[in-house]
Amino acid sequence: MAHMRWRRPLGWVALALSVLVVISLGAALVVWRIVFGGTPTVQRPMLTPAPLPTCVRLSAGETPQVFRIDSRHSTASYQAHFLAAGQTTPGEVTGVTGAVSGDFVFLLSPSLSVQVMRITIDLRTLNSGSAERDTHVRNDTFDTNKYPYAIFAITEPEELLSQYTPGHSANFKLPGFLTLHGVTHLVVFAMQGITEGDTASGDGATTIHLHDFQLKPPMTTSSLPIAISDTVLLRIQFQAQRESCVSAA
Repeated sequence: MAHMRWRRPLGWVALALSVLVVISLGAALVVWRIVFGGTPTVQRPMLTPAPLPTCVRLSAGETPQVFRIDSRHSTASYQAHFLAAGQTTPGEVTGVTGAVSGDFVFLLSPSLSVQVMRITIDLRTLNSGSAERDTHVRNDTFDTNKYPYAIFAITEPEELLSQYTPGHSANFKLPGFLTLHGVTHLVVFAMQGITEGDTASGDGATTIHLHDFQLKPPMTTSSLPIAISDTVLLRIQFQAQRESCVSAA
């Protein structure tokens, strides 16, 4: 009987320890999924097209081309790097969305220039493959309840290439103003683009610094210390179709 009195408490202790181990492993798996796990999925919500831009008045012989971004074939994404405690190799997180809309006006000949451009990205739809992580990014970093959109805009004509032949791929710099988190900064996208018939396609990237836009690194977890890089790579890939501009009154 004496042995039985000792074995019963030990059995409860073993059971409690087992439960603690399971809970700890479960918590570790959650942390691992938040920090490292997940495969991005492109969200493509229904978007309401903005009014087409007004026709730009140019010199005789110059014909502007208006293009509208096709959200079904366009994406915007971010790529951030971090180093978790106990790790020697930096990790990488990518968030992506298909909620990309906008218009731009190109002059294709004799030089390639952009007359106006406005691209809007719905940050509320960014997806990195981890719901917990995406919630932190939306709430902690972008504050999407207050600032739901990122907007890239060009309001003055900008020559991109001195010569351009439609149907050929070209590399060029695309400067413009990025508004993010209520802050506007000049950024420059390194672009590769091509126009073929009534379609224009582009793929470009730029690097921003979180502190320039008063963005704080997302607090993904308090259980595992993480150092997040201040630099974030932004990328946009778009396909646009030629449209008719609205004549000025």
